[in-house]
Amino acid sequence: MTYFGFLALFLGVPLLILSIITVLDYARGKWLPAALNARRPWVVLIGLCVVAFIYTTPWDNYLVATKVWWYDINLVSGIIFGYVPIEEYTFFLVQPVMTGLFFLLLVRYLPTNPIKADSVRFRVMATSVTAIFWLGTVVLLVLTLTNSAFDPWTYLALELSWALIPVLIQFAYGADTLRRHWLPVLLAIALPTIYLSWADSFAIAAGTWTIDP
Repeated sequence: MTYFGFLALFLGVPLLILSIITVLDYARGKWLPAALNARRPWVVLIGLCVVAFIYTTPWDNYLVATKVWWYDINLVSGIIFGYVPIEEYTFFLVQPVMTGLFFLLLVRYLPTNPIKADSVRFRVMATSVTAIFWLGTVVLLVLTLTNSAFDPWTYLALELSWALIPVLIQFAYGADTLRRHWLPVLLAIALPTIYLSWADSFAIAAGTWTIDP
């Protein structure tokens, strides 16, 4: 399966379905609850895409450059920026839109907590626990770079040490808000993660890309 074929099937189809549902709901006047309507969702989605693109680009280029993962040159378009094909950059942009629309769908239909969240104590606690865990992943990353016995942990260490930084920022800014809307947040993280992990395993089995075992 080509990389663009993978994107069309596993991201394009759900993105199309979610977009149609969003437009139909908007036409019927079913929009965001007041508790989550402080900012225009389209502005937030665009912002997420920009952050995802800027933050992921150097990390993913490093992974390909160091052979942590690679792609089949016969299954990509051949348009490469840095070390990464254009299909991968497309993934950076499409994934947050898909998951963002799914979150917006959930909050339109699931009950939300109208009480304003403002718990400095919870923000500090969540940020501190996550920071300790992040430091552990950094230690693991250093071990993978300095001791060949830890080579099998390289991808996990790179992924966690990279991914937990924006989580830390989010917790410091709004862990209490995330707790307030825990159900749609949990579902919007868990279900797309499970789905995309399954799609990722399909792409690996098809040889579209490979992760160093």
